[in-house]
Amino acid sequence: MSETESESVQGRIRKCLWCRRAFEAKQPKQTFHNRKCAQRAWKAKKKDREAIQEDRTARVSPEQLLYQVQRDRDRISVPRLEVVDYLEARAGVLEAEEQLRQWHKRLMDRRARLLKLEEPPLSRHVQLLLGVQALIVPARTTAIGLVSTDGLIGVAIYGTPR
Repeated sequence: MSETESESVQGRIRKCLWCRRAFEAKQPKQTFHNRKCAQRAWKAKKKDREAIQEDRTARVSPEQLLYQVQRDRDRISVPRLEVVDYLEARAGVLEAEEQLRQWHKRLMDRRARLLKLEEPPLSRHVQLLLGVQALIVPARTTAIGLVSTDGLIGVAIYGTPR
């Protein structure tokens, strides 16, 4: 095999995005080593999209709830509710306290999961992601951990060989 043929073959050796097996790409944009892995990835992506859609529909919208109550009260000729700043502020404090309880539980669950995992021999670099922000991947990075629970804050941890 000539040197150019060898370079050409090396450029086509990739890792399957689903199962991480090495394979020789037959097409320039091929990212999965076979149809089964591509279908599994598509199904997982579809399931994630559906879960996100479900999550969106399960959210509480104070404006929508108030609109529905006021509309119902109008129908039965009962006076509309008055929105009182103090009550809204108190509700905000109680909502924040509940959020903290739920986040504390998430934190404990995540710490328990972390303790079960073996730490890889990598140096780590952390990037806090706020809003729409690009990843700044260090040149020697070979691994990544990327998390965003609510889409407002994210964390990327880059792993580089020690």
